[in-house]
Amino acid sequence: INQLQAVWGNVWGQRCWYLLRGVDLPFEEKRKSTIGQSKVIGPEQQEEKAARNLILDLLLRATGRLRAKELYASRISIKMRTSSNAVYKKSIKIDASNNSLYLSKIVLKNWDELVQINRIKRIKKIAVTLSDLAIESMQLSLFDSKNNPKENKVSKVLDKINERFGKNAISLGLVKLKKKEE
Repeated sequence: INQLQAVWGNVWGQRCWYLLRGVDLPFEEKRKSTIGQSKVIGPEQQEEKAARNLILDLLLRATGRLRAKELYASRISIKMRTSSNAVYKKSIKIDASNNSLYLSKIVLKNWDELVQINRIKRIKKIAVTLSDLAIESMQLSLFDSKNNPKENKVSKVLDKINERFGKNAISLGLVKLKKKEE
């Protein structure tokens, strides 16, 4: 057994030894620990405003996969690499959710903060990662904005439309509005 373990470099050698001898071993189901999306941005979309829309699209794809696996995320991380190769990232601990609207608001708020604080103008790569995944939301409250039934229904309808008509057939319309100058 030790030789097989040494050859495989892990416990798989030991598991194979038992399996070859007809021993029924318990099935080890691996759970995904993160779900994410990233994109290298072409020169025509490297302006911050265009990249901001792209991060939202990436988030919607990731949250769709999150709901398909019936998981909830308790942490969101966003990362951007600028045209000067500087890397900026932020990780946010949140209440467990898989609600696209709730998560989009958090991502866009933190995106705007990163861009403003670091005076970012051009971005060549972006990524969003959902982590600290759980099978179900552990905490519910009467005033639970992260698991609003109407918003959850909207998220599921978005998933079904995109599944039927193709990726990005429909998306959220969260955009940054300019303040009127007086």
